[in-house]
Amino acid sequence: MGSARGEITAHKNATSGYAPLDSSGKLPSSILPSGSGTPTQYNQSIAQQAGFSTDTYLANSCIPIPESSLKIGTRYHLIFDVVKTAAGITAPTIIVRFGTAGAIGDTARITFTFLSQSGVADNGTFEVWITFRAVGSGTSAIIQGAAQCRHRLQITGLQTLVSTSLQVTSSGFDSTVANSKIGVSVNAGSSAAWTVQLVQAELINLV
Repeated sequence: MGSARGEITAHKNATSGYAPLDSSGKLPSSILPSGSGTPTQYNQSIAQQAGFSTDTYLANSCIPIPESSLKIGTRYHLIFDVVKTAAGITAPTIIVRFGTAGAIGDTARITFTFLSQSGVADNGTFEVWITFRAVGSGTSAIIQGAAQCRHRLQITGLQTLVSTSLQVTSSGFDSTVANSKIGVSVNAGSSAAWTVQLVQAELINLV
């Protein structure tokens, strides 16, 4: 029941029934999800980006990683939109990079190579999901990636399929380097003229 001021004094939890709120009105730490100590990290676009005929770091895809916050199951998610002109028919690549610069010089850990484009204007979205299968120094860290392109046209434009899905597993690397960042570069190929209006990135499930 609520108090005299109408405040809720209990929270229903699927596994433990009703859990009382503490004196400050918050849920007790014992039922909070693991990883709640480090908040989800976000980044997003604030301006239009254009070009991508060469390998280009996607602005605002980069997320600095809080110290010692990665764990098995940490996830990076990115979505961005694309408007394509009739120029450019090369197979686009999306490269997940991990390093301390947050720039094109960071090491490529996963490369997604999509199907060739066709010489037709189109628009769509690309989405990337990354999960840390393992973390640690040396070559202990492994990330698993999936990526997908969805676009307006059926078999022309950005892709020659309605929806292209890719899965790639990284080789081992060191995820413990201080001031590391994760982000993405995009190469739409020679003569491509892409415009990106929206970028949203997040890093979740942290220690």
